[in-house]
Amino acid sequence: MGDVFSRNRWYSPNVFRKITPIFLLFLTATYNAQADPIPAITTQSDATVYSFVTTQDWLPTHRLTLTATGIVNALAGNEIAMNPAGVITFDVDSPMPNVGGVRELVYNYAEGAHLVSLVISDQPSLAVNRWIQLARPTVQNGFGSPTPPATVYSDRRLSDYGGFLASPIPAGTTLYLTVADFFHGDNSGAFTIVSSSLVGVPEPTELAASLTALAATVALAKKRRI
Repeated sequence: MGDVFSRNRWYSPNVFRKITPIFLLFLTATYNAQADPIPAITTQSDATVYSFVTTQDWLPTHRLTLTATGIVNALAGNEIAMNPAGVITFDVDSPMPNVGGVRELVYNYAEGAHLVSLVISDQPSLAVNRWIQLARPTVQNGFGSPTPPATVYSDRRLSDYGGFLASPIPAGTTLYLTVADFFHGDNSGAFTIVSSSLVGVPEPTELAASLTALAATVALAKKRRI
């Protein structure tokens, strides 16, 4: 019956040798990941601002995946504690710990919206309205649970964060992390970045162009029966 490659040259190794670069180009455009774009920084709860420098361009279409852990006691005597997503993990005044977001423990300089949580900015001043909460108080991060976790997660496009993260950030830009709170003087504890990644995802138009180029190459290879 003969070998399948000898019977149908469409499956020949030459075809795959010519198509492979297109596949590689497509995969590179679709999945361009950077490990630890945010270093493993521990942010103390005393209003200290920590800095790091971006090592590649951050684009609005990139997905930032983040794991952070820790507990910050936001009132003297550990009366209330929160995880990096701003979820209350312990409240001495509530029979159900996690009243998450009901209390007015907010970062109320110019922003006026952040619970005690892990926040990022492109400017070091605590008084500037450019701080963005990295992890949200979701069900996954303990919101609504009687036993919220200390470790939280986030996986979002940078454009979904809004603010300065919705615009391109060139490599070499200094960014800043801190613990959001209105008054830090009675705080204790810290938040720590455990891991992070930045994954490039092409826009639909870019994806369509890559697929079109791939389809055209396959069709041409089949027609010529290389």
